Amino acid sequence: MRLLRTIVVMLVLSLPVAAGATPPLDAYGALPALENVTISPDGNLLAYVTNGPGRRMIQVLSIDGHKVINAIQAGPDKLRELRWADNDTLLITVSNARYMGWYGERELSGTVAYNILTGTIVNLLKKARLAGHLEAGPPESRVIGGKTQIFVPGATLSGLAGVLTMFRVDPDSGDVTEIEDGTKNTEAFLLDDSGNVVARTDYDEDKQRWSLLMRKGAAWTEVYGVNSGIETPILLGLGPEGKTAIVSTTEGGRAVFRQFNLVDGSAAAPLNVEGTEPSLIYDPIGHRPIGALNVDDHFHFTFFKASDQSAWNSVVHAFPGEDVQFVSWSADRKRIVALVTGKRDGASYEIIDLNTGHADLLSDAYAGIEPADVAEVRPISYAAADGLKIPAFLTLPNGKPAKNLPLIVLPHGGPAARDMPGFDWWAQAIASRGYAVLQPQFRGSDGYGWAFLAAGFGEWGHKMQTDLSDGARFLAEQGIVDPKRVCIIGASYGGYAALAGAALQRGIYRCAASVAGISDPMNMMSHLPGHGRGERYLERFFGVSGFSDRKLDEVAPLAHSSDVDIPVLLVHGTNDSVVSSVQSQFMHDAMVRDGKAVTMILLNSEDHWLSVGATRQLMLSKTVDFLEKNNPPN
Repeated sequence: MRLLRTIVVMLVLSLPVAAGATPPLDAYGALPALENVTISPDGNLLAYVTNGPGRRMIQVLSIDGHKVINAIQAGPDKLRELRWADNDTLLITVSNARYMGWYGERELSGTVAYNILTGTIVNLLKKARLAGHLEAGPPESRVIGGKTQIFVPGATLSGLAGVLTMFRVDPDSGDVTEIEDGTKNTEAFLLDDSGNVVARTDYDEDKQRWSLLMRKGAAWTEVYGVNSGIETPILLGLGPEGKTAIVSTTEGGRAVFRQFNLVDGSAAAPLNVEGTEPSLIYDPIGHRPIGALNVDDHFHFTFFKASDQSAWNSVVHAFPGEDVQFVSWSADRKRIVALVTGKRDGASYEIIDLNTGHADLLSDAYAGIEPADVAEVRPISYAAADGLKIPAFLTLPNGKPAKNLPLIVLPHGGPAARDMPGFDWWAQAIASRGYAVLQPQFRGSDGYGWAFLAAGFGEWGHKMQTDLSDGARFLAEQGIVDPKRVCIIGASYGGYAALAGAALQRGIYRCAASVAGISDPMNMMSHLPGHGRGERYLERFFGVSGFSDRKLDEVAPLAHSSDVDIPVLLVHGTNDSVVSSVQSQFMHDAMVRDGKAVTMILLNSEDHWLSVGATRQLMLSKTVDFLEKNNPPN
């Protein structure tokens, strides 16, 4: 099916790369050539987003006819998700940063329904009372009386407070019905197959109590509750048969999926899912769990039904030695989209048709990056100074022996997050320039069990930081890297770690680049809205009792700016709703005052996640220029 690939590649205006040529940095920094790929329930259509030079397009492709039947240009808003409401209606979710007074910049979302037959576009909450067109969660579709209805959680005003409200929207007319109001404590609703709100969750900040509530008569009654100041259960959705509510909790260091009967709220047997920290996979139309994903050095998808597992096994077996990620499939499981990454396939979207037994290339995920350009990624582990085993990913540059290489340490954000297997555009871009790249999963990272996460409590700026330099030391001892040619870069928490590497760990790194990083934790915490779970979460990692605790200065790069003796690059988006750009401005001004080598680049209209292609490319080119100047790869 090369014709299909030709059509898609032409539409995204990808350019061929000569054999043996290193792809330009813009090829890595650009938004993916193809993303948000989703199959219609009947398996006849594909919807996806293409990113060409200066434009983003939403396209609908007939799989059998190999023909684009609809194409609309995305507007200035950031496109976040496509999902099918039915075979004819596509839901398009976008977001934008808005200034919200005391709350600063906040990323706010909205969804439109696009009818692919008529071409009409309906803003789902345009007619909703006091909702401001903005959503508080992803929309869900239900077919009621033979007609598709969209259910959208939004917020309405009750006095000065926002209250979670569930709306039912006709995707053809945009008519809105308000079907359920929560309280000031309500965080989520659960819908049954008929679109009725059958459960909700509340969190009482004063009592620090999380509750699952169901109706008993006219009243809402707690059927399950937990006292917790930080971690709380999560209402995930309906159970496999649609008769229970699933609540995710952490018990005994592993995830447990509790179930509660929707009729009387009684506890049912937990969902039987293997793994320490699995995540459930939900059917996009039926809204029922159909399987689970576990991640270690690779992705492991398992499905509850034997027929689903057999279908997925057929996909995995078609790509031996590659990382295969489930993306989307038809309701009958006969057509499947997978994202395949590795040396053989690069990073590519594949359509697998189990009716014909064929796997066909849809498109490369990144235009201009061929399979031969993808650098080798090795899962490794090493011992931290206190003996704790730290997992990591090591990306090695093509065409160079793994000996005495220059190294870039690239810690992830979070900090309770993790790097994933497969193609990482930032690590691959740096490796393409001749560097080894180390991505340590330092203590406090997510995905390795509760004990590993808890090992990070109180270690922000301490052992969470030395876990990174211990990785560089390990690679030097193996002879893989040159200990005199090590730099550190990162974004968000990784940006903090880069600044801490410069200010708190002298003599290890030759340079440091921080993207959207934190320089002054005390200032950041003082601007959180009230003393809630977010502040308590940070207090636990910092090991402090409040944002005024002077212990924060011990790990604040800003407080130690005069100790920096290496060049520092600061990059920050002006619309960052997670870490304000003043954090980089503070560090820049202090280093200038102290006579230090510092450069600051502001990315206009960019957010925390580098969602805009042009500014993401700018960030990448500036950081690589900085690395090549201060830590030449050759």
